[in-house]
Amino acid sequence: MAGYESVRCGTFERKGSKNLDKSNYGYNEQVQLTATPNAGYEFTGWSGDASGSANPLTVTMNSNKNIKANFTALTYTLTTDVNPSGSGSVSKNPNKTNYSYNEQVQLTAVAAVGYEFTGWSGDAGGSANPLTIYMTSNKSITANFTPLIYTLSININPAGGGTTNPAVGNHTYNSGDVVNITVTPATGYRFVNWTGGVANPNSASTTVTMDGNKTVTANFELVTPLTLGENGGGQAPDAFDGSGSVASAQLFRFSLTAAGEDAVIGSSLTIVLATTGIVTGDFANLQLVQDTTNHELIDD
Repeated sequence: MAGYESVRCGTFERKGSKNLDKSNYGYNEQVQLTATPNAGYEFTGWSGDASGSANPLTVTMNSNKNIKANFTALTYTLTTDVNPSGSGSVSKNPNKTNYSYNEQVQLTAVAAVGYEFTGWSGDAGGSANPLTIYMTSNKSITANFTPLIYTLSININPAGGGTTNPAVGNHTYNSGDVVNITVTPATGYRFVNWTGGVANPNSASTTVTMDGNKTVTANFELVTPLTLGENGGGQAPDAFDGSGSVASAQLFRFSLTAAGEDAVIGSSLTIVLATTGIVTGDFANLQLVQDTTNHELIDD
């Protein structure tokens, strides 16, 4: 019988197919072979009584032929990134350079301090964390993070005691922001201190680091006006309204009396002016300091 044995794909038949519809072929009959890879494989070429990688391949049947289609398993790469830079990290399990077809990989997004994870983009979506993916192609996946937002609440005590910058109320800032805050006392008040999470509670100008929600209060106290009356020695004005000047050529000694009160604030609490010139002072900013051996008036 004129003819030859049929062509077969060899040991990789399970990974491909051939376009055959007969068992025997006549002399010089042409046969077209088509290699079709299974999922996760790619065709790499022919061997045996054929060569090259043309697909389909046309074979002329001038002898019995044994032809093999060769396939190789596909591998895929997985690239991960974070947005914005420095906001967190992504771990891969397993952590490999290449993955086989349909291999399962678990991605876990870890936020840096001051950030929170918001979702995936690129070749993945949603916000599941951890995220399981299957490697059916090369993939590039980004973990997205956003800065945490914290509230700074600013108050004053007592009401009307002064103003702040930023103003009294609630203000929002990103995690890690350093906020400058200042106070200005109202007329008749003096700044005492800050309470709350400030860098320097005794400074009228300080900072707050926003590593969480913060509440700060600027505390003021009412300044009691003092009148200055003569208590022996030379000429002196009968009263000061809190500031002024004294023309003096000799020693003056004054007692301090709270405005609106009749009682002297301790007979030993005195101001001594020894000068031959002009003395000026803002008595609204003076603070009385008393101990058992000495009584003096000092500038605050």
